[in-house]
Amino acid sequence: MITRTFQKLLVVLASLLFNMVCHAAKLPTDLHTQLLYVAPGYSVYTAHGHCALRMQCPSLHLDYCFTYGLDDNSQSYLKFLSGKGLGNYSVVYTKDYLDDYKKHNRKVLAYNLNLNLSEQRNLWAFLDNEISTPPYRRYDYLRSNCSSMCVYAVESILDNEHIEYSNLPTVLNGTYREYIRHISIHKPWIFFIWTTVLGADGEEKGTLEDKLSPSLLVQAWRDASFIDTTGAFRPVFVGSSQLLVKGDDGSRETFLTPCLVFSVLLLLILTLCIVSIKTRHYGLAKAVESVILVSQTVAGLFLCYMTFISKLPGTSGNLYVLAFNPLPAVIWLLFRRKEWYGRCVFLYAVFLIILITATPFVPQFDFEHALLESSMLIVCVEAFLRLSNKRQLILAK
Repeated sequence: MITRTFQKLLVVLASLLFNMVCHAAKLPTDLHTQLLYVAPGYSVYTAHGHCALRMQCPSLHLDYCFTYGLDDNSQSYLKFLSGKGLGNYSVVYTKDYLDDYKKHNRKVLAYNLNLNLSEQRNLWAFLDNEISTPPYRRYDYLRSNCSSMCVYAVESILDNEHIEYSNLPTVLNGTYREYIRHISIHKPWIFFIWTTVLGADGEEKGTLEDKLSPSLLVQAWRDASFIDTTGAFRPVFVGSSQLLVKGDDGSRETFLTPCLVFSVLLLLILTLCIVSIKTRHYGLAKAVESVILVSQTVAGLFLCYMTFISKLPGTSGNLYVLAFNPLPAVIWLLFRRKEWYGRCVFLYAVFLIILITATPFVPQFDFEHALLESSMLIVCVEAFLRLSNKRQLILAK
Protein backbone atom coordinates (compact mmCIF):
# COMPACT_ATOMS: atom_id res chain seq x y z
CA MET A 1 0.00 0.00 0.00
CA ILE A 2 2.88 2.38 0.90
CA THR A 3 4.66 1.61 -2.37
CA ARG A 4 1.52 2.27 -4.39
CA THR A 5 0.89 5.57 -2.59
CA PHE A 6 4.49 6.60 -3.19
CA GLN A 7 4.14 5.78 -6.92
CA LYS A 8 1.01 7.93 -7.14
CA LEU A 9 2.84 10.77 -5.42
CA LEU A 10 5.68 10.55 -7.93
CA VAL A 11 3.21 10.64 -10.82
CA VAL A 12 1.49 13.72 -9.41
CA LEU A 13 4.81 15.48 -8.85
CA ALA A 14 5.98 14.65 -12.38
CA SER A 15 2.67 15.90 -13.78
CA LEU A 16 3.03 19.14 -11.84
CA LEU A 17 6.58 19.45 -13.17
CA PHE A 18 5.18 19.22 -16.69
CA ASN A 19 2.87 22.14 -15.95
CA MET A 20 5.81 24.16 -14.66
CA VAL A 21 7.71 23.44 -17.87
CA CYS A 22 4.66 24.41 -19.91
CA HIS A 23 4.61 27.80 -18.21
CA ALA A 24 8.31 28.31 -18.79
CA ALA A 25 9.80 30.07 -21.83
CA LYS A 26 9.46 27.17 -24.25
CA LEU A 27 6.35 25.02 -24.28
CA PRO A 28 6.52 21.43 -25.55
CA THR A 29 4.72 20.86 -28.84
CA ASP A 30 4.92 17.07 -29.12
CA LEU A 31 1.74 16.26 -27.20
CA HIS A 32 -0.45 13.24 -27.98
CA THR A 33 -3.84 12.39 -26.49
CA GLN A 34 -5.66 9.06 -26.69
CA LEU A 35 -8.83 7.51 -25.37
CA LEU A 36 -8.04 4.09 -23.93
CA TYR A 37 -10.78 1.47 -24.01
CA VAL A 38 -10.51 -1.50 -21.65
CA ALA A 39 -12.62 -4.56 -22.44
CA PRO A 40 -15.18 -5.71 -19.85
CA GLY A 41 -14.20 -8.01 -17.02
CA TYR A 42 -16.36 -10.59 -15.25
CA SER A 43 -17.08 -8.95 -11.89
CA VAL A 44 -19.88 -6.53 -11.05
CA TYR A 45 -17.47 -3.59 -10.93
CA THR A 46 -15.62 -4.43 -14.18
CA ALA A 47 -18.42 -5.96 -16.24
CA HIS A 48 -19.03 -2.91 -18.44
CA GLY A 49 -15.41 -2.11 -19.25
CA HIS A 50 -13.36 0.95 -18.48
CA CYS A 51 -11.85 3.95 -20.25
CA ALA A 52 -9.18 6.54 -19.57
CA LEU A 53 -7.42 9.48 -21.20
CA ARG A 54 -3.77 8.94 -22.08
CA MET A 55 -1.54 12.02 -22.27
CA GLN A 56 1.98 11.82 -23.77
CA CYS A 57 4.88 14.23 -24.17
CA PRO A 58 7.82 12.22 -25.63
CA SER A 59 10.33 15.08 -25.41
CA LEU A 60 9.85 15.19 -21.63
CA HIS A 61 9.47 11.38 -21.37
CA LEU A 62 5.98 11.74 -19.92
CA ASP A 63 3.28 9.14 -20.51
CA TYR A 64 0.32 9.05 -18.12
CA CYS A 65 -3.21 7.68 -17.94
CA PHE A 66 -5.88 9.80 -16.27
CA THR A 67 -8.90 7.82 -15.17
CA TYR A 68 -12.03 8.40 -13.11
CA GLY A 69 -13.55 6.08 -10.53
CA LEU A 70 -13.73 5.00 -6.91
CA ASP A 71 -10.78 4.11 -4.76
CA ASP A 72 -10.17 0.37 -5.06
CA ASN A 73 -11.07 -0.73 -1.53
CA SER A 74 -14.01 -2.22 0.35
CA GLN A 75 -14.76 1.04 2.18
CA SER A 76 -15.29 2.86 -1.12
CA TYR A 77 -17.63 0.13 -2.37
CA LEU A 78 -19.71 0.31 0.82
CA LYS A 79 -19.92 4.08 0.45
CA PHE A 80 -20.96 3.57 -3.17
CA LEU A 81 -23.87 1.34 -2.10
CA SER A 82 -24.96 3.97 0.41
CA GLY A 83 -24.85 6.62 -2.31
CA LYS A 84 -22.04 8.50 -0.58
CA GLY A 85 -19.12 7.21 -2.62
CA LEU A 86 -17.03 10.00 -4.11
CA GLY A 87 -15.43 9.51 -7.49
CA ASN A 88 -12.20 11.21 -8.43
CA TYR A 89 -9.73 11.52 -11.26
CA SER A 90 -6.45 9.72 -10.65
CA VAL A 91 -3.24 9.42 -12.63
CA VAL A 92 -0.85 6.52 -13.15
CA TYR A 93 2.09 5.74 -15.41
CA THR A 94 0.78 4.22 -18.63
CA LYS A 95 3.13 1.25 -18.32
CA ASP A 96 1.73 0.43 -14.86
CA TYR A 97 -1.81 1.00 -16.10
CA LEU A 98 -1.37 -1.43 -18.98
CA ASP A 99 0.55 -3.97 -16.89
CA ASP A 100 -2.44 -4.23 -14.56
CA TYR A 101 -4.73 -5.18 -17.44
CA LYS A 102 -2.15 -7.59 -18.86
CA LYS A 103 -2.19 -9.33 -15.50
CA HIS A 104 -5.98 -9.61 -15.65
CA ASN A 105 -5.95 -10.57 -19.36
CA ARG A 106 -8.21 -7.70 -20.46
CA LYS A 107 -7.92 -6.25 -23.95
CA VAL A 108 -6.94 -2.57 -24.24
CA LEU A 109 -7.34 -0.42 -27.36
CA ALA A 110 -6.18 3.16 -27.94
CA TYR A 111 -7.91 5.78 -30.13
CA ASN A 112 -6.15 9.01 -31.13
CA LEU A 113 -8.12 12.12 -30.17
CA ASN A 114 -8.04 14.85 -32.81
CA LEU A 115 -7.35 17.75 -30.42
CA ASN A 116 -5.20 20.70 -31.42
CA LEU A 117 -2.09 21.64 -29.45
CA SER A 118 -3.81 24.33 -27.37
CA GLU A 119 -6.66 21.98 -26.45
CA GLN A 120 -4.22 19.24 -25.43
CA ARG A 121 -2.34 21.65 -23.17
CA ASN A 122 -5.61 22.78 -21.65
CA LEU A 123 -6.75 19.19 -21.17
CA TRP A 124 -3.53 18.28 -19.38
CA ALA A 125 -3.88 21.34 -17.14
CA PHE A 126 -7.54 20.51 -16.47
CA LEU A 127 -6.71 16.93 -15.45
CA ASP A 128 -3.78 18.05 -13.30
CA ASN A 129 -6.10 20.42 -11.49
CA GLU A 130 -8.67 17.66 -10.96
CA ILE A 131 -6.22 15.18 -9.45
CA SER A 132 -4.90 17.83 -7.07
CA THR A 133 -8.46 18.60 -5.88
CA PRO A 134 -10.00 16.45 -3.11
CA PRO A 135 -12.90 14.24 -4.34
CA TYR A 136 -16.17 16.15 -4.35
CA ARG A 137 -18.36 14.42 -6.97
CA ARG A 138 -20.68 11.61 -5.95
CA TYR A 139 -19.91 8.51 -8.02
CA ASP A 140 -23.02 7.53 -9.94
CA TYR A 141 -22.96 4.41 -12.09
CA LEU A 142 -25.65 5.92 -14.33
CA ARG A 143 -24.44 9.51 -14.75
CA SER A 144 -20.98 10.07 -13.25
CA ASN A 145 -18.61 7.29 -14.24
CA CYS A 146 -15.39 6.70 -16.17
CA SER A 147 -17.02 7.26 -19.59
CA SER A 148 -19.08 10.33 -18.79
CA MET A 149 -16.12 11.94 -17.03
CA CYS A 150 -13.85 11.38 -20.06
CA VAL A 151 -16.49 13.16 -22.13
CA TYR A 152 -16.77 15.88 -19.49
CA ALA A 153 -12.99 16.46 -19.47
CA VAL A 154 -12.78 16.79 -23.25
CA GLU A 155 -15.86 19.01 -23.52
CA SER A 156 -14.51 21.25 -20.73
CA ILE A 157 -11.47 22.34 -22.74
CA LEU A 158 -13.10 22.89 -26.14
CA ASP A 159 -12.86 26.55 -27.18
CA ASN A 160 -15.96 27.70 -29.09
CA GLU A 161 -16.50 24.12 -30.23
CA HIS A 162 -18.82 21.29 -29.40
CA ILE A 163 -19.08 17.57 -30.15
CA GLU A 164 -21.75 16.64 -32.68
CA TYR A 165 -22.85 13.01 -32.87
CA SER A 166 -24.18 11.05 -35.82
CA ASN A 167 -25.11 7.42 -36.48
CA LEU A 168 -25.62 6.76 -32.78
CA PRO A 169 -26.61 3.25 -31.60
CA THR A 170 -30.40 3.14 -31.21
CA VAL A 171 -30.11 2.01 -27.58
CA LEU A 172 -28.91 5.51 -26.68
CA ASN A 173 -32.39 6.82 -27.48
CA GLY A 174 -34.01 4.35 -25.08
CA THR A 175 -34.39 4.12 -21.30
CA TYR A 176 -31.72 3.43 -18.71
CA ARG A 177 -33.07 -0.12 -18.27
CA GLU A 178 -32.76 -0.80 -22.01
CA TYR A 179 -29.28 0.69 -21.93
CA ILE A 180 -28.15 -1.55 -19.06
CA ARG A 181 -29.63 -4.59 -20.79
CA HIS A 182 -27.69 -3.70 -23.95
CA ILE A 183 -24.30 -3.23 -22.28
CA SER A 184 -24.85 -6.41 -20.22
CA ILE A 185 -25.60 -8.53 -23.28
CA HIS A 186 -22.88 -11.09 -22.45
CA LYS A 187 -23.36 -10.76 -18.69
CA PRO A 188 -26.87 -12.00 -17.76
CA TRP A 189 -26.06 -12.17 -14.03
CA ILE A 190 -24.75 -8.62 -14.06
CA PHE A 191 -27.94 -7.43 -15.72
CA PHE A 192 -29.98 -9.38 -13.16
CA ILE A 193 -28.13 -7.67 -10.29
CA TRP A 194 -28.40 -4.15 -11.71
CA THR A 195 -32.03 -4.49 -12.77
CA THR A 196 -32.86 -5.81 -9.29
CA VAL A 197 -31.73 -2.56 -7.64
CA LEU A 198 -32.74 -0.19 -10.45
CA GLY A 199 -36.01 1.47 -9.54
CA ALA A 200 -38.31 3.95 -11.24
CA ASP A 201 -35.38 5.86 -12.78
CA GLY A 202 -34.85 2.86 -15.05
CA GLU A 203 -37.72 4.05 -17.22
CA GLU A 204 -36.21 7.51 -17.72
CA LYS A 205 -34.22 8.32 -20.86
CA GLY A 206 -31.72 10.74 -19.39
CA THR A 207 -29.15 12.43 -21.61
CA LEU A 208 -26.81 11.03 -24.23
CA GLU A 209 -23.67 11.46 -22.11
CA ASP A 210 -25.32 9.54 -19.26
CA LYS A 211 -25.59 6.43 -21.41
CA LEU A 212 -22.13 6.32 -22.96
CA SER A 213 -20.56 3.17 -21.54
CA PRO A 214 -16.90 2.62 -22.54
CA SER A 215 -17.87 0.55 -25.59
CA LEU A 216 -20.70 2.89 -26.60
CA LEU A 217 -18.41 5.90 -26.14
CA VAL A 218 -16.01 4.41 -28.67
CA GLN A 219 -18.89 3.77 -31.09
CA ALA A 220 -20.28 7.28 -30.62
CA TRP A 221 -16.94 9.06 -31.06
CA ARG A 222 -16.05 7.08 -34.18
CA ASP A 223 -18.71 9.00 -36.09
CA ALA A 224 -18.65 12.21 -34.04
CA SER A 225 -17.05 15.54 -35.00
CA PHE A 226 -15.72 18.67 -33.34
CA ILE A 227 -17.66 21.62 -34.81
CA ASP A 228 -16.82 25.30 -34.22
CA THR A 229 -18.98 28.42 -34.52
CA THR A 230 -18.19 28.82 -38.24
CA GLY A 231 -19.40 25.32 -39.04
CA ALA A 232 -15.91 23.91 -39.65
CA PHE A 233 -15.57 20.38 -38.39
CA ARG A 234 -13.03 17.63 -37.89
CA PRO A 235 -13.49 14.03 -36.67
CA VAL A 236 -13.08 13.27 -32.96
CA PHE A 237 -10.88 10.26 -33.71
CA VAL A 238 -8.02 10.40 -36.18
CA GLY A 239 -6.10 7.47 -37.62
CA SER A 240 -6.70 3.84 -36.75
CA SER A 241 -6.97 2.26 -33.32
CA GLN A 242 -3.98 0.62 -31.65
CA LEU A 243 -4.00 -2.68 -29.78
CA LEU A 244 -2.05 -2.02 -26.58
CA VAL A 245 -2.90 -5.20 -24.68
CA LYS A 246 -3.96 -8.42 -26.36
CA GLY A 247 -6.41 -10.10 -24.03
CA ASP A 248 -9.97 -11.24 -23.41
CA ASP A 249 -12.58 -9.01 -25.04
CA GLY A 250 -15.12 -9.75 -22.31
CA SER A 251 -17.62 -11.57 -24.52
CA ARG A 252 -17.34 -15.01 -22.90
CA GLU A 253 -20.78 -16.17 -21.82
CA THR A 254 -22.02 -18.67 -19.25
CA PHE A 255 -24.70 -21.28 -19.92
CA LEU A 256 -25.80 -21.04 -16.26
CA THR A 257 -27.99 -18.01 -16.84
CA PRO A 258 -30.39 -16.69 -14.19
CA CYS A 259 -33.27 -17.98 -16.29
CA LEU A 260 -31.87 -21.53 -16.35
CA VAL A 261 -30.85 -21.58 -12.68
CA PHE A 262 -34.17 -20.19 -11.44
CA SER A 263 -36.13 -22.55 -13.72
CA VAL A 264 -34.29 -25.57 -12.28
CA LEU A 265 -34.86 -24.20 -8.76
CA LEU A 266 -38.57 -23.80 -9.48
CA LEU A 267 -38.90 -27.38 -10.76
CA LEU A 268 -36.95 -28.74 -7.80
CA ILE A 269 -39.10 -26.90 -5.26
CA LEU A 270 -42.28 -27.94 -7.09
CA THR A 271 -41.21 -31.59 -7.03
CA LEU A 272 -40.30 -31.55 -3.34
CA CYS A 273 -43.57 -29.86 -2.39
CA ILE A 274 -45.67 -32.31 -4.42
CA VAL A 275 -43.88 -35.26 -2.83
CA SER A 276 -44.41 -33.78 0.64
CA ILE A 277 -48.12 -33.20 0.05
CA LYS A 278 -48.71 -36.70 -1.36
CA THR A 279 -46.69 -38.54 1.30
CA ARG A 280 -47.63 -36.17 4.12
CA HIS A 281 -44.00 -36.16 5.24
CA TYR A 282 -43.47 -32.47 5.66
CA GLY A 283 -39.96 -32.38 7.09
CA LEU A 284 -38.29 -31.69 3.74
CA ALA A 285 -40.95 -29.17 2.75
CA LYS A 286 -40.42 -27.28 6.02
CA ALA A 287 -36.67 -27.21 5.33
CA VAL A 288 -37.30 -25.78 1.85
CA GLU A 289 -39.69 -23.23 3.34
CA SER A 290 -37.03 -22.16 5.84
CA VAL A 291 -34.37 -21.74 3.16
CA ILE A 292 -36.71 -19.73 0.93
CA LEU A 293 -37.84 -17.57 3.84
CA VAL A 294 -34.28 -16.81 4.94
CA SER A 295 -33.16 -16.07 1.35
CA GLN A 296 -36.20 -13.88 0.73
CA THR A 297 -35.56 -11.99 3.97
CA VAL A 298 -31.88 -11.35 3.22
CA ALA A 299 -32.73 -10.16 -0.30
CA GLY A 300 -35.61 -8.10 1.09
CA LEU A 301 -33.44 -6.35 3.68
CA PHE A 302 -30.92 -5.45 0.98
CA LEU A 303 -33.62 -4.16 -1.38
CA CYS A 304 -35.32 -2.17 1.37
CA TYR A 305 -32.00 -0.57 2.27
CA MET A 306 -31.22 0.31 -1.36
CA THR A 307 -34.76 1.61 -1.99
CA PHE A 308 -35.57 3.54 1.19
CA ILE A 309 -32.24 4.36 2.86
CA SER A 310 -29.45 4.44 0.27
CA LYS A 311 -28.94 7.69 -1.60
CA LEU A 312 -27.54 5.89 -4.65
CA PRO A 313 -29.25 7.43 -7.70
CA GLY A 314 -31.58 5.11 -9.60
CA THR A 315 -32.62 2.86 -6.72
CA SER A 316 -35.71 4.64 -5.41
CA GLY A 317 -39.19 3.54 -6.43
CA ASN A 318 -38.20 -0.14 -6.71
CA LEU A 319 -41.34 -2.29 -6.99
CA TYR A 320 -39.50 -5.51 -6.19
CA VAL A 321 -39.72 -4.62 -2.49
CA LEU A 322 -43.40 -5.62 -2.77
CA ALA A 323 -42.30 -9.26 -3.17
CA PHE A 324 -38.90 -9.25 -1.49
CA ASN A 325 -39.09 -7.71 1.98
CA PRO A 326 -38.75 -8.82 5.63
CA LEU A 327 -42.51 -8.75 6.35
CA PRO A 328 -43.15 -12.50 5.71
CA ALA A 329 -40.33 -13.40 8.11
CA VAL A 330 -41.70 -11.03 10.76
CA ILE A 331 -45.20 -12.52 10.45
CA TRP A 332 -43.77 -16.05 10.65
CA LEU A 333 -41.72 -15.26 13.76
CA LEU A 334 -44.60 -13.59 15.60
CA PHE A 335 -47.75 -15.38 14.46
CA ARG A 336 -46.88 -18.83 13.06
CA ARG A 337 -48.61 -20.55 16.00
CA LYS A 338 -51.78 -18.50 15.63
CA GLU A 339 -54.86 -20.18 14.21
CA TRP A 340 -55.25 -17.52 11.51
CA TYR A 341 -51.62 -17.72 10.28
CA GLY A 342 -52.74 -19.90 7.35
CA ARG A 343 -54.86 -17.01 6.04
CA CYS A 344 -51.78 -14.77 5.99
CA VAL A 345 -49.98 -17.39 3.91
CA PHE A 346 -52.97 -17.58 1.56
CA LEU A 347 -53.14 -13.80 1.14
CA TYR A 348 -49.41 -13.63 0.40
CA ALA A 349 -49.84 -16.38 -2.23
CA VAL A 350 -52.62 -14.36 -3.89
CA PHE A 351 -50.40 -11.26 -3.81
CA LEU A 352 -47.56 -13.19 -5.50
CA ILE A 353 -49.96 -14.39 -8.21
CA ILE A 354 -50.90 -10.75 -8.90
CA LEU A 355 -47.24 -9.73 -9.17
CA ILE A 356 -46.38 -12.64 -11.48
CA THR A 357 -49.39 -11.89 -13.68
CA ALA A 358 -48.34 -8.25 -13.90
CA THR A 359 -44.83 -9.10 -15.15
CA PRO A 360 -45.51 -8.51 -18.90
CA PHE A 361 -47.13 -5.15 -18.18
CA VAL A 362 -44.70 -3.53 -15.71
CA PRO A 363 -41.35 -2.41 -17.18
CA GLN A 364 -39.52 -3.04 -13.89
CA PHE A 365 -40.59 -6.68 -13.77
CA ASP A 366 -38.82 -9.42 -15.74
CA PHE A 367 -39.11 -13.17 -16.30
CA GLU A 368 -36.17 -14.11 -14.05
CA HIS A 369 -37.69 -12.41 -11.00
CA ALA A 370 -41.07 -13.93 -11.87
CA LEU A 371 -39.44 -17.37 -11.62
CA LEU A 372 -38.22 -16.55 -8.12
CA GLU A 373 -41.67 -15.28 -7.16
CA SER A 374 -43.15 -18.52 -8.55
CA SER A 375 -40.84 -20.55 -6.28
CA MET A 376 -42.04 -18.50 -3.32
CA LEU A 377 -45.64 -19.02 -4.47
CA ILE A 378 -45.26 -22.83 -4.53
CA VAL A 379 -43.81 -22.81 -1.01
CA CYS A 380 -46.77 -20.67 0.15
CA VAL A 381 -49.31 -23.05 -1.45
CA GLU A 382 -47.62 -26.08 0.17
CA ALA A 383 -47.55 -24.34 3.56
CA PHE A 384 -51.22 -23.34 3.26
CA LEU A 385 -52.28 -26.89 2.38
CA ARG A 386 -50.17 -28.32 5.22
CA LEU A 387 -51.67 -25.88 7.72
CA SER A 388 -55.18 -26.62 6.44
CA ASN A 389 -54.64 -30.39 6.82
CA LYS A 390 -53.28 -29.85 10.31
CA ARG A 391 -56.29 -27.75 11.27
CA GLN A 392 -58.70 -30.37 9.88
CA LEU A 393 -56.99 -33.08 11.93
CA ILE A 394 -57.27 -30.98 15.07
CA LEU A 395 -60.99 -30.34 14.42
CA ALA A 396 -61.57 -34.04 13.71
CA LYS A 397 -60.23 -34.93 17.14
